[in-house]
Amino acid sequence: MKIILIGVFILAVLSVATPDARGDGFEYSGGAFTAINVPGASSTDPTGINGAGEIVGTYCNVSGCQTYLDNGGAFTTINALGPTGINDAGQIVGTYCNVSAGLKRLHFRRFCS
Repeated sequence: MKIILIGVFILAVLSVATPDARGDGFEYSGGAFTAINVPGASSTDPTGINGAGEIVGTYCNVSGCQTYLDNGGAFTTINALGPTGINDAGQIVGTYCNVSAGLKRLHFRRFCS
């Protein structure tokens, strides 16, 4: 069984010393860490990976935060926030907040690539 972990690591020393320190994503597979960084992003937060190695997550830059799909190092921005996973068919699932009538509601949504 192949174990692959994804996550975020932040260099604590840089976070204290440098106001623009970044949070970078990573993939851990076969005993090795690989950084996941959306080009131009100040932070990258992977949240799901499928059997084909496609990774979904959120990144932030000076314009705000967006969802991304990483397919072998080719990053695609998806106009949605809150991805939590991706299945082997490439369907992305996540959450988002919809503010209407003064109430915050949490929704679950499936995004198709």
